[in-house]
Amino acid sequence: MKEYKTFINQKEMRDFFREICKEEDRRFSDKDIVSFIKFCERDFFDWLKTNYNYFLTNK
Repeated sequence: MKEYKTFINQKEMRDFFREICKEEDRRFSDKDIVSFIKFCERDFFDWLKTNYNYFLTNK
């Protein structure tokens, strides 16, 4: 299978987080950004599991 390339990476996530915080005039730190990335990673795997289960039931 050919590897799919995506724009999602830590730099993009940091840029996104910074941009949103600036728009909301909210202070942030590197620690906040790392916490956000870790949160998104956990959420991503929950999302995958849910979609996989849905896929199996509709196959």
